[in-house]
Amino acid sequence: MNLFNLRKAVIDTSVLLDALLISYYNLKEGHDSIIQYVKQLYLGKEIFLKNYTEFLEGIECFITTSHAIGELQGLFSTRIGIEGDLKRNFWEKSVSYLKTKKINELLIELALISENKTYIKFIFDIGYIDTGLIELAKKENLPIITDDVRTLSNFAYGQAIELFVPEQFLNYR
Repeated sequence: MNLFNLRKAVIDTSVLLDALLISYYNLKEGHDSIIQYVKQLYLGKEIFLKNYTEFLEGIECFITTSHAIGELQGLFSTRIGIEGDLKRNFWEKSVSYLKTKKINELLIELALISENKTYIKFIFDIGYIDTGLIELAKKENLPIITDDVRTLSNFAYGQAIELFVPEQFLNYR
């Protein structure tokens, strides 16, 4: 269900993690703690999960920054908190999934974007990673997919960047 016919989009870290977790969950290769986490996360939101899965599958190419990729490990650790073989298995499956999504991670250099007076304020207000995603979206003329309605979305809208927040347009029932 690619509602918006997106072939490419800039993907925020949290949506990247969602995509990896959903992909892992859909493999149905066991009943480990990651599968249980995803079940709990989307309990009562099964239609949303189905629609979110189809939406993400419809995007042919994920574009993000190297910094967002780097942030994934920490986000995974704080949200899931697993170690050892299960963590290794998850990341192996995740890399395979990202290859199918033709992941394109680009470097947005702090030194270069800090020369832009608007971005200096953004870096202070929302951080370097989100500012980099905004610059990438502008540079590539692509929408951003995020679940960050507090900060990233407000700043992106202010820069006339098309933005998709899955929870705002996918059915929950």
